[in-house]
Amino acid sequence: EIMYFFFISLFFFSTSLFLFQDYLNSHWTASFDQETVLAYNALLFNSGIEQEMTDHSAYFTILFTSFFYKILNFVGLNDFYKFSQITDLNLNQIFEQNIYYLRLLSILMHTFAFLATTYFFLNYFKDKIFSFFLSIIVFFLYGNLSLIYGVRPELISYIFLISSLIFIFRFLEKNNIIDLFLFFLFIFCSILNKLQVIFYFPFILLFSYFNLKTIYSTNIFNR
Repeated sequence: EIMYFFFISLFFFSTSLFLFQDYLNSHWTASFDQETVLAYNALLFNSGIEQEMTDHSAYFTILFTSFFYKILNFVGLNDFYKFSQITDLNLNQIFEQNIYYLRLLSILMHTFAFLATTYFFLNYFKDKIFSFFLSIIVFFLYGNLSLIYGVRPELISYIFLISSLIFIFRFLEKNNIIDLFLFFLFIFCSILNKLQVIFYFPFILLFSYFNLKTIYSTNIFNR
């Protein structure tokens, strides 16, 4: 399965990079939605300064971005990761560099998101080709494609959401209390990053109920 998931990762990374390429290299003001706010708050977080413009929390998006900036600075790819390191750069230079890396992080997150999606489908349907096919369909849904042309907190929330589904499915199959704990942890993180995710919770419970009935019926049948 290692080669299978390596191929999946390569496919979604190259596809995301291809679709995102023009936008990746565009000016930092090309999408004046949340990119500037996310990059700015990541710099504030690394500087130990209280974040601003937090109407949409995007907590983990900002947190992961701040870590990504630190890693890039450590390996010498980014000139700074906090405001105290900024000396002779103007506003345009600050955001041009940091929003470019924010968009690059988004491509990596897209790859991981649909790797997790494929893993979920594989656990559920037990068919590699069908799981890959379903992941491609989900990838090319309009809502997901729109995330390629702008960095928003929905992507990280989706990763947490699909992770919670993986663990609730494992809990229903194996009855491992750790999986149940991880389900609640990931669903909480997803809601913390994007509050509207809470509206998905009833559907997750419905999925769990019908999946539990299916597992129970199958076990009775096998006996």
